[in-house]
Amino acid sequence: MPTTVKEKCKTIMEDKYKIRCMSVDYNIPVIINLQLAKAVIDAIKNTREKKVEIKSLNEFHQTLKKVYW
Repeated sequence: MPTTVKEKCKTIMEDKYKIRCMSVDYNIPVIINLQLAKAVIDAIKNTREKKVEIKSLNEFHQTLKKVYW
C-alpha cells in the first residue's frame, strides 16, 4: 500500500496504464476521464431522445453557418 503522495500518484498512473493496455488487448472501449464520460452519456441521451438524421459530409457542410475551409 502506498505510504506517500508520490507513491500513491505513481500507483494511480500505473493502474491507468494497465487499464488502457488491457482494454486495447481485449478490444474493450474504456473511458477514464470524467469529462469524456459525461460527454458520452449526454450524446447517448440526446440520441435516444430525438430521431437521428444521417447526412453525407457535404450535406453537413451545407448546414454550417460559417465555413472555415
